[in-house]
Amino acid sequence: MPFVERLYQGQLWGEHPLVSLYAVRLHLHSCMGPDTHDWASLVVYEAFPSNLADQLEELRYWQARRAQEGALRRIEALVAEGDGGTPLRAMPDARDRYEAGLRDVEAMSARLPTEGPYALECAGLRAAGQKRIAQAAFQMAVARGVPDGESDRLLAECINRLESARAGYWSATKSFLGPSLEPVRRKANLHWLLGQVLSLDVVLGRPLDAALLTAARLAAEIDLESPRDEERAWACVSLSELALLRLAEPNMTTAERARHAEESIANASRFIEMLPADNGDCLWIEYGDPSRPGRILIDCGAVSAARTVASRIESIGAPSERVFELFVLTHIDADHINGVLPLFGHPSLNARFEDIWFNGWHQVSQFLGVKQGEDFSKLLEDPARSLPWNRAVTLKGEKYPAPMVLPSDKPPPTFELPGGLRLTLLSPGADQLKRLGREWRQVLLQLEPGKAMLGRKRPPPPVTDFAKFDLETLARKAGTKDTSVANGSSIALLAEFDEHAILLTGDAHADVLAKSITALQQARGRKNEKLKLDALKLSHHGSVNGTTGELLALLDCQRYLVSSNGNIFYHPDREAMARVILDGGKRPTLCFNYRSPLNELWDAPELKARYDYRTEYPPEGQAGLRVPL
Repeated sequence: MPFVERLYQGQLWGEHPLVSLYAVRLHLHSCMGPDTHDWASLVVYEAFPSNLADQLEELRYWQARRAQEGALRRIEALVAEGDGGTPLRAMPDARDRYEAGLRDVEAMSARLPTEGPYALECAGLRAAGQKRIAQAAFQMAVARGVPDGESDRLLAECINRLESARAGYWSATKSFLGPSLEPVRRKANLHWLLGQVLSLDVVLGRPLDAALLTAARLAAEIDLESPRDEERAWACVSLSELALLRLAEPNMTTAERARHAEESIANASRFIEMLPADNGDCLWIEYGDPSRPGRILIDCGAVSAARTVASRIESIGAPSERVFELFVLTHIDADHINGVLPLFGHPSLNARFEDIWFNGWHQVSQFLGVKQGEDFSKLLEDPARSLPWNRAVTLKGEKYPAPMVLPSDKPPPTFELPGGLRLTLLSPGADQLKRLGREWRQVLLQLEPGKAMLGRKRPPPPVTDFAKFDLETLARKAGTKDTSVANGSSIALLAEFDEHAILLTGDAHADVLAKSITALQQARGRKNEKLKLDALKLSHHGSVNGTTGELLALLDCQRYLVSSNGNIFYHPDREAMARVILDGGKRPTLCFNYRSPLNELWDAPELKARYDYRTEYPPEGQAGLRVPL
């Protein structure tokens, strides 16, 4: 028992194992009398990892951080409720219990590292602890029944703690910007530290420092370009907070306040998530007010994706509450439709979608004979379900929903969704739907990927010499036009919100997209201008024919999304990736929702250094990728 107590006490706090064992030997030896066996005669065969020091440093940081958080939560719960629902102020020993809680917080905060790579973040965490204690003191001060003298003392403590918190954040900020001999310093974010300094200035009644506000915003905008999801997410949080802080300026007009409030909301909730859907697509998009965001779902390419989506839907609101403004089934290929019937097989989804866009049996005439497309059409037509279908284009009184199709003599049509999202249809055209109707037997074959593709496509050879791996040759390799009937019928959309845009291509043909984009820009008075995008979901999972130089030349984009695990069709094709890297703008970013033996080629440092591009993959052992916009 003494052995276990002393050893694990040290280990749980990140003490070096040899130090813990030495302390155990001394402890055991001191416990034994002179006539007993020396149980402190321990023999240790040690084998530690080479990065043990880094592991211990990280462990000490996390354990101290958890300990401080636990102590803060205990004192907050004590202040809010006391024991058994009795408010702390009504307890005879209230002050003593509060003081004991404060000592506990201070003891745990003292364990936070004061040097090394976590030092700056821990300085901020200690300041955060002071801020939360100030809140607890304020709650006690304004509670009913507190004597005036005690209330004044608690309010003074609140102010002092806020001043201490501000000083702590400011000290960490100066350390962040000042010289340092440490090789790693950026565990904390400058915009977080500055944001806290500015927030406390507002709370303490001081004017906003314009220089600090500008520096914080610049730091957050730089972190928006980080390859790490977490850093970009925190940058969005900081930008939202900084926009809200501007509302505290005394001379700001009502219009300026409204603009900054909208800016805060826009930064808070805007992303596209490529859910793991095997070799297919399942895209979850959110935008707008974070307390009630707008959502659209595009395709459901695997049964496993259907389970993920259904589970998320069940966790959002009441069963009768709308979750999605729109569901789009782009076309009837298996890698886009396989999970749709399992997902919509639940009657509980009846009220969860405002509209469903899909070109089914009646939209492509009597020639459509693909079973999964027929089954989904029948499901949508079931009067007992009352599911919406192409509501955006169907006139009241029409027997069947109208098709989602480009007009032959007008610019691409645009649709406004609740919450301010604007969708512009870029594919399919009437010719593509007519061909689908005529050649349904070919489409039926394409729903069986093993028969359609494996016999005539082999995986690319491994790259053994990166010095000889020439992207220019790959990018300029002549491609062939995509002749897939199903791909040609794909619904493709330009989604725009708050001056941000993403191109959601499904498997649409590159020439159809290029023609629609050219027509759209001309209709908008931007002829010969590139279409500015935050992200492009590569058509047909990054196939060689879906991403052409002609299409990329029409776009101003730096982030390219690939949704596929690479199975069956071995996507993305190297030629398409080479074109994106060379023609996709300055320092493009390739985003994958799987890390596969096929696509991890693009994470090679040699290639990224030579061609100046970036990559994003899911965390190790996971699939799916969320991309903030």
